[in-house]
Amino acid sequence: MSEATYSPGREQSADGKEPKDTHWPPIFSLRCLSVFSVEMLSMRTLIPTSSAPDKALDIAIWRDWSGSAGRAISLRITLALILVNLGLASSGWADYEAGVEAYQRRDYTIALQEWLPLAELGHAEAQYKLGLLYHFKKGVPQDFVMARRWYEKAAAQGHGGAQSNLGELYKFGHGVLRDFVVAYMWYQIASMHSTGDPWRESAAENRDELAGRMSSAQIAESQMRAREWRAKVP
Repeated sequence: MSEATYSPGREQSADGKEPKDTHWPPIFSLRCLSVFSVEMLSMRTLIPTSSAPDKALDIAIWRDWSGSAGRAISLRITLALILVNLGLASSGWADYEAGVEAYQRRDYTIALQEWLPLAELGHAEAQYKLGLLYHFKKGVPQDFVMARRWYEKAAAQGHGGAQSNLGELYKFGHGVLRDFVVAYMWYQIASMHSTGDPWRESAAENRDELAGRMSSAQIAESQMRAREWRAKVP
C-alpha cells in the first residue's frame, strides 16, 4: 500500500480509492456501562440506614425507597447520565475529526494526541489511523510492531483496511515473521466483507496475486483459518 495517496479522513484502499468513514466511536456504549454502577452508588447514598443492630428497620427502609419514589430518582439519574454520555460521544467524534484535520495539515503530533484516547476506548477508525502513523513514520518513529498491534485491534472490530494492512505486514515480513499463509488469511478476511465494502475488491486482488506464490496446501490452510476467524469474530 502506498502511503503517498493516503487521506486520513477516509479509509484508504490499496488501489488509491478513498471511501467514507464507516466506524463511529463507541464512547457512548462504553461509558453507558457505568450507569448501573452509579445508580447503585446513588442508592447507597440516598438510603438511610439504622445504626442499631435491628436489620428489620433497614429492610423496611429499603423496600420503601425502592417503591415509586426510588424508581423516580433512579430514572432521573439514568436520564441525566444518558445526556452526559451523548455529550461525550459527540465530543469524541469531534476529537476524531480534529485529528483528521491535524493530519491534513501535517501536524502528526496533534493527530496522534487526538486519536490515541479514542483508540484506547475502542474506536476502530482511530486504531486504524494510529496503525498508519506507525506504519508510515508519521510523527512517530517507524514501528511495524506498534502498527501491527493497532491494526489487530481495529481488525478485531471488522475494519477491512486494518485487516488488509495486516496482510501487507505479513506478506513483506514487516514487524512479523514473513508468512504467506497468514498474509493470505488476512486478505481473505478483508475480501469476505459485504458487497460494496471499500476494501473488498483491493483485498481480493492482493490475495489473488499472493496465491500465485503459494502452494495449494498453503492456500487451503489460509482459507480454513479465515473461515475459523470469521466464525469467532463477526
